[in-house]
Amino acid sequence: MARRKKPQPNPKAGLSWRESHGITNPLQRAFLAALSIVGQPTAAAKISHVSKQTHYNWLNAIDKDGNATADATRYAGAAREAVEQAGDNLEHHVWKMAMDAKKPNLVAAIFLLKGIRPEKYRERFVAEHTGPKGGPIETNTNVAIVNLEELRSPERLQAVTALIRSTGLENNFPELFKGSDSGNGNGSGNGKH
Repeated sequence: MARRKKPQPNPKAGLSWRESHGITNPLQRAFLAALSIVGQPTAAAKISHVSKQTHYNWLNAIDKDGNATADATRYAGAAREAVEQAGDNLEHHVWKMAMDAKKPNLVAAIFLLKGIRPEKYRERFVAEHTGPKGGPIETNTNVAIVNLEELRSPERLQAVTALIRSTGLENNFPELFKGSDSGNGNGSGNGKH
């Protein structure tokens, strides 16, 4: 039984980018032909025998004023079109897998539907945080800066400890509430500090 040959990249594929962008450099044409098939620079470099860095150099060529050269602009447009063509080819291949009469591929079909009709089939996650009746969330921030040296007067100490207790922040001031007796409210337990 004869083995089927692995399909080889067609160097004539992607004529549109050659014609519309005027790419004449044979190395650029080889790289772009490969890119139009595989859609990925690393794989295109292996197929075309042109380094990926050379491809990036062509994309980023600048003139003495720091602007992209006309060649770089043309090449970048051709590269975008080659990647688009590879995407179209892959999409067609996935479509054929999804629609196979003998063994349709459901996963391929799902991905195609997500791409073709994202408004209906895309994955959605919506998290909304609202307050009562859909209004804004109300937040309160209480900040207490306490210089314990200024609390020497029993009246001040009592006022500050009452304030802290009303906000539920006693645990944030252990030195103030150490040995506290909840009945006297002065925070010291014995009236002395």
